[in-house]
Amino acid sequence: MLKTIPYHISHDATLSGHNLTKKNESENFHPMVKRKRKQSSKKSIFDKPALTSFVDANGWKSGHVKNFYRVVRKQAAIENTTVSEFEIKAVEALRKDNSFPKDMIEKIFESFQVFSTKMVKSYVSKDGTVKMLVRTHDDHKVECVLIPHSNRSTCCVSSQIGCAMGCKFCATGTMGILGDLHYSEILEQLMYAKIFNKNRGRLNCVFMGMFCSSHSTSTIKLTTKMIKYRHG
Repeated sequence: MLKTIPYHISHDATLSGHNLTKKNESENFHPMVKRKRKQSSKKSIFDKPALTSFVDANGWKSGHVKNFYRVVRKQAAIENTTVSEFEIKAVEALRKDNSFPKDMIEKIFESFQVFSTKMVKSYVSKDGTVKMLVRTHDDHKVECVLIPHSNRSTCCVSSQIGCAMGCKFCATGTMGILGDLHYSEILEQLMYAKIFNKNRGRLNCVFMGMFCSSHSTSTIKLTTKMIKYRHG
């Protein structure tokens, strides 16, 4: 079960100890101006509206989408599965599932990929907290953190690249705002956390940042809707 919590925490440290993205040093740099991001060559399977539209356009029943995510969730819950293994096993499980129309899964993965992001580094502390460094398709880096508790866990996700607040004491604040994350990129962070979160009960979701969430309200709302749909 996933639960979202409207709470904000400071995001001023990285796994490497340096800024996640180089600050734009040009004269046109402004901390409040978002850059237009390049689109990924393939959409993420966690882009549910896009996947649903693709299924409908090909004449398949929309009910297959729910079953698609059921198979994906099941693979994420398997013990001792790494992120890279999950990507392979999820596709294999979908191909082996006889409930889907012939060639449906093959056609989906001609236009979609499991993850549009890549988890490039992870660090597990003594108390079980997992810090993950995630690279987007356009080579920006963000972080998500999985914090374990006795009967539940909390996943702190990034919703933007950089920050518009410009706080001098915060490494992320000095970057300015480089753009919003797509809701599928946020959901992918939750999937990374879910893969690490074996047998730890409920997984809460916290949106990180110094008021970053209030600057991308539409994205946060859609992400929350997708979480409630439980395809992560």
